[in-house]
Amino acid sequence: MAAPARWAGSTAGQADPLVTGRKDGLFAASGPTVETARLLLEAHAATGEFCQRCGRAAPCAVARHAALVCASADLAPEPEE
Repeated sequence: MAAPARWAGSTAGQADPLVTGRKDGLFAASGPTVETARLLLEAHAATGEFCQRCGRAAPCAVARHAALVCASADLAPEPEE
């Protein structure tokens, strides 16, 4: 069975620059996935030992996963002050 057209030419383990806009990362820095991750990081910022949004121990799972998305686009999350 042939791969769908959107996968044609892609190599496992390598990002497709036509999809991501990047040759070396998983997500385009200006794409909707990274923008959503930035918003989630902002909403789930820690206040002391707990997340200000969900109340779980900081950093909560949402913040950790959003930070991974930003890191995969070579965007480090803003350091907490």
